[in-house]
Amino acid sequence: MKVGRRDFLKFCIGSAATLGLEASVVGKLSKALAAEGNGLATVVWLNGANCTGCTVSLANMIGTSAPTDIADLLINTINLAFHPNLMGAAGDLAVRVLEEATARPYILAVDGGIPTAFNGHACLLWTEKNAGGQSHEVTAMEAVQRLAPGAQAILAVGTCSSFGGIPGGNPNPTGIRSVSQLSGLPTVNIPGCPPHPNWIVSTIARFLAGASLSLDSQGRPAFLFEGDTHNVHKNCPRKGNGEARNFAQSGCLKELGCNGPRTQADCPKHLWNNGTNWCIGANAVCLACTENGFPDKFSPFYDIASGGEEMQRDFVLTRAEWRGDRSELIIGGEGKPGASAQIFDSQSSALIGATVVASSGLWNITVSQPSTIPCSIRAESEGQTFQRDVDNAPESCGSETPGPGAVPFEFSKAEWRSDTKELRLEGKASPGSNAQLFDAYSGDLLGSAVAASDGKWKLRLPDPRPVPCRVRADCGSTSLEMAVKDAPSDCGSVGPGALQFEFIKAEWRNDTKELRLEGKASPGSNVQLFDAYSGDLLGSAVAASDGKWKSTRKDPRPVPCRVRADCGSTSLEMAVKDAPSNCGSVGPGALPFEFKKAEWRKDNKELRLEGNASQGSNVRLFDAYSGNLLGSAKAASDGKWKLSLHDPRPVPCRVRADCGVETFEKSVKDAPVDCGRNS
Repeated sequence: MKVGRRDFLKFCIGSAATLGLEASVVGKLSKALAAEGNGLATVVWLNGANCTGCTVSLANMIGTSAPTDIADLLINTINLAFHPNLMGAAGDLAVRVLEEATARPYILAVDGGIPTAFNGHACLLWTEKNAGGQSHEVTAMEAVQRLAPGAQAILAVGTCSSFGGIPGGNPNPTGIRSVSQLSGLPTVNIPGCPPHPNWIVSTIARFLAGASLSLDSQGRPAFLFEGDTHNVHKNCPRKGNGEARNFAQSGCLKELGCNGPRTQADCPKHLWNNGTNWCIGANAVCLACTENGFPDKFSPFYDIASGGEEMQRDFVLTRAEWRGDRSELIIGGEGKPGASAQIFDSQSSALIGATVVASSGLWNITVSQPSTIPCSIRAESEGQTFQRDVDNAPESCGSETPGPGAVPFEFSKAEWRSDTKELRLEGKASPGSNAQLFDAYSGDLLGSAVAASDGKWKLRLPDPRPVPCRVRADCGSTSLEMAVKDAPSDCGSVGPGALQFEFIKAEWRNDTKELRLEGKASPGSNVQLFDAYSGDLLGSAVAASDGKWKSTRKDPRPVPCRVRADCGSTSLEMAVKDAPSNCGSVGPGALPFEFKKAEWRKDNKELRLEGNASQGSNVRLFDAYSGNLLGSAKAASDGKWKLSLHDPRPVPCRVRADCGVETFEKSVKDAPVDCGRNS
């Protein structure tokens, strides 16, 4: 680094004892300074609102090719004329060095976000005297506005200067802006918290070599951040090892909050601290620190519910893998949060399962011990269809492989008895299996049935309105459909008297502490009502003979700001009129959702499931591997919920509890060795 030959030598010799410099070292420095140095590119480095981590990262650089370390960079590669942390000069001398450096061509590097609130006075860089001899404090905002227009190139080093970063996070009290936002000039962004030293040095080296420097959509060097070869998830050594369900497992961490799929960086290749380790190698999740929007868009870090505008994406199928060691079919992808997805066997068109894209933009289905291992699967969502071969599928894929004692799922009867006004549904499945029955066209749930010890299941529905034309039966990952025999001509509510579904009123009555919801639908239609933001089920209503439906909730906590009403395949939303200002908030008496116990009691053959939730909240319990619904429970006035299942077949190995948009899983304590298997 050059501050002027005379000043530098004077500083070194005067500080030799303090710095531990031998005379030979001072001599070498003198020789280096005496050599031709005007050919070196001048770099001016400004510090905004930062933690100096980017400078520390650069100082830790060790490479195999020139520049090999920070000394080689500063002495033989660039002339770092001004850097508050690394330069020897201070005070007026440092300001004079800056003035001399910016009088000739220079590269401007900025580390840290730029405060703009309080006229920029949240960050002061130096003091100078004006023509009248009065002192003037130069802010980071003024320094960038003054120096950026005259620079040959502008480098934003680190996420704070590139995009705002941590100091620019909500609520951003100092009005942090990125360098490009403040200057309005083309900027090369080298993000990272901190950026890898190789990224900084290689970008500077390319610029000095005169090589073209193409940028990606976020202004980052494309050779460092663009494409699949720089996607953290796609190059992670944990990819393909299954999803870890806790940090003690060695699989992919994306279900524990890892943002690797949304992050562009070559961390898996170069590692950190001179190739020692990296975040995921240390069993931590990727925080997406190189991405625009960090940290707010990717928070909370250890929650798969992290998300942001970036996640409003098209539906894609990214994974279909057979894990023979665990007898599991793992399917996953990305999509718009809240979108539903159905997964089919591409050859047989049998339904494998259905799911909803989480708020993180990710979706996945795990099927344990499927009776048929598909060779290829098809995923459908909102009119989009994707197909993918199943990785590691066995040669026998596509053929039935039922386990010992298991009964293949069958749907043998769907019949309307006009004499008794009864819909009869029957079939077979493994004892204890749960079959759910739906109107195949509207999607309305008709009911459910459990297979008895002889494997038979049946459901009788007296006078359903409307009588379905076709019924779908779901059991685990298998779905079967059947036309209803002797169905009336107006089946499916398409005949006279059918009404269009309407959502007319959503009103909060503060005087009676009541939430009133009203609308219209075909007589007998079932309407389900949800908090549109949290996804919590508020209740349900059935349309009367005049087509009107209504639901009144007494003192719901919290009062929803907006309600969604679902009827068949139609969904309508409405803002709640006169909702309180704290609507949707977790007020007094609300409890966080917890799943505290999942225990198998061998002595009385009972599965016990317990936890906590806000009073009145509905909790649904599933076999985490097969997806079978085990049952549901409602939180009591003390916030406790519990469900006891006598002799479930099979006993699940792991249970998933859903409440609103929250999901928890827990392994079943003392589960038998044959858990999860029908016998």
